Amino acid sequence: MPLSDAIYTRKAVRAFEYAPPDGDVLDGIRKFIIEEAKPLLPRIRFAYSITDRIASASVKSPLHIAIYSEKAPGYLTNAGFIFEQVCLYMHQAGLGCCWVGMGKPDQKAVDGEEFVILIAFGTPKVPELAKRDVSEFNRKPLAMISDTADKRFEPARLAPSAMNSQPWYFAARAGEPDCFDVYCKKAAFPMSVMVGSTNRIDIGIALSHLYAQYPESFAFELPPEGAASPEKKGFIYIGKVKI
Repeated sequence: MPLSDAIYTRKAVRAFEYAPPDGDVLDGIRKFIIEEAKPLLPRIRFAYSITDRIASASVKSPLHIAIYSEKAPGYLTNAGFIFEQVCLYMHQAGLGCCWVGMGKPDQKAVDGEEFVILIAFGTPKVPELAKRDVSEFNRKPLAMISDTADKRFEPARLAPSAMNSQPWYFAARAGEPDCFDVYCKKAAFPMSVMVGSTNRIDIGIALSHLYAQYPESFAFELPPEGAASPEKKGFIYIGKVKI
């Protein structure tokens, strides 16, 4: 089953069976991360650990994936990109999961990389609530996330985000067919306090959906260091995507 199929049915799960998935399921997740999940920015080092219940986490689950990364330009977006693919994979494997903005593992670093964010996962307590029809997504219309209301951005439109803020915006690049500038909406107070830096992770999640839908044509570039970026009022420039 193509990974993209999960985009249109996955729903965040916050209630889990107490018992964790068995070892074969966990081995499948580890294998997917190592062998199949594509990084957005391959030069950025990252690591992860699968850990038991975390007392400080805002979502209680039998297991969490703790994500760690080198702090290089684009690292938050890269983390969101890689591990949303993992979320889509887990959904297809019958597991439930949810990005967790609050909570930290005891292990502050893995392989020298610093902690970024958690994903809670496990067997859904109510499996039928772990999926939904595309009509049930509460999301902005295409015209609010792209200057062309391009239907190719439907996978990104359906992406999850902190507080459902949906901070992504795509603007067509003149003279570059199929290429778009990617922006992140600046959060105003008090939303800025609640979402913190997770908006950059959210952009990676949305880009991950585009990659899952268009794996053959997808490409992404950060702006060259020191180069002037296309400005858009109220937004932060992230980079260029081709789909």
